Formats: sequence, C-alpha cells, structure tokens
Amino acid sequence: MREFLADLRRGQFEAIRERLAAEPTMAAGDLDAVARFYTTVLQGMSIQARDGAGRAELEAVIACAMAAWETLVG
Repeated sequence: MREFLADLRRGQFEAIRERLAAEPTMAAGDLDAVARFYTTVLQGMSIQARDGAGRAELEAVIACAMAAWETLVG
C-alpha cells in the first residue's frame, strides 16, 4: 500500500512537471523545483482537508501559491 500511494504522489509530480514544461516562461533549470513546490502545496492541502480545513482556508492557500507564480516562473 505504501508503494502504491508513493507511486500516485510521484504521478502527481510528473503531471504537474509536464504541465509546467509547456509554460513558455518557465526556465528549464527551475522546472523540477517549481513542480515540487506545487506538488507539495497540493499534497499539503489534501492533508489539511482530510484534517478538517474548510474551503475558505484551502482557497487562502491557493491564493498564496498563485501569488508566488510570477516569482517562480517569470
């Protein structure tokens, strides 16, 4: 079960990385770090939701993550 879940998490990282690779402003050297950042945000939000965080709280996390977008890819 542990390996199955780890594979799913790796799949999330790869999906985010592939999407970011299509972003024309994405610097190649930053691709893995930015993909890892947003994967971590996504997985952390999942844990927060499981532990009872509400929609407004999770949307605040999204707003923070998106506020970092220009700095990370610009």
